[in-house]
Amino acid sequence: MPLRFTLNLDGMPNGEDKNWVRLCATVDGFKHRYGSWPTEIRLPALCLCDLKEHLFTPADVSRIEAKIRLVVDEDRFRATDAHGNSSDYLSEDFPDLAHEDTAQAWFDVEPRHISQDFTATRVSGDSVLTHVRKLLESVRALEALYPGRSFTLDGHLVGSIGEVLAAELYGLKLLPASSSCHDGVCPTGREVQVKLTQRERVGLYEEPRFLVVLQIDSSGQLREIYNGPGPGAWNAAGPRQKNGQRSISLSRLKGLNKHVAEVDRIAQVTRPNWLLGE
Repeated sequence: MPLRFTLNLDGMPNGEDKNWVRLCATVDGFKHRYGSWPTEIRLPALCLCDLKEHLFTPADVSRIEAKIRLVVDEDRFRATDAHGNSSDYLSEDFPDLAHEDTAQAWFDVEPRHISQDFTATRVSGDSVLTHVRKLLESVRALEALYPGRSFTLDGHLVGSIGEVLAAELYGLKLLPASSSCHDGVCPTGREVQVKLTQRERVGLYEEPRFLVVLQIDSSGQLREIYNGPGPGAWNAAGPRQKNGQRSISLSRLKGLNKHVAEVDRIAQVTRPNWLLGE
């Protein structure tokens, strides 16, 4: 099946499979110029993450990597071989090749789209946060009526809010509320525990496979504090307390988050304006 993509005003592919289009175009350009397939493709970390997290199953990624080495390079898509030949995406035109001579045919894999099973569980983050902000207005009103008393959102309420917002952000299929340890599964099958807090610490009862920690401020804006393998956060947490939790500060999680490789993060499927950057 031929690649399907759209172009933006700069002539760059911008469809769901844009990074696969760019990779194949880079390989096609190399083959067209040198008459042989490259042995290595260099590409930005986020693009590699997109390929591994969203577009292909682990089995298909293995099939791609059996033919070409994927190397992180923040410059641009570039194909090379052992003889020093090189061709990059921006310097080549899209060659007009018969399908059987294209990189897509050579790799013999097809990109997938996020399945209906996952998209069906996604909600409107804007809609959720509209209600959350009304709750926060009530919190501020109560704190004004009772100075010195804290009405911070916590417990099951804030936990459920975090789960539905994470479903929107990362395309999670949410697990039943009674599920142990994990709250959802991302489109590539990774089990994820979600933590949302207004405080400066979170508690972990069990070691998750992957962990996403979000912080919500008093105006209803969110920040991603940690996104990566669960064992790293679990091993850095304090000893188990009387309530069964192991506590870890958000500042410690921020430090750990700086060292998480892009391929080890849960990829976002949307970039909403209510998620703040650092």
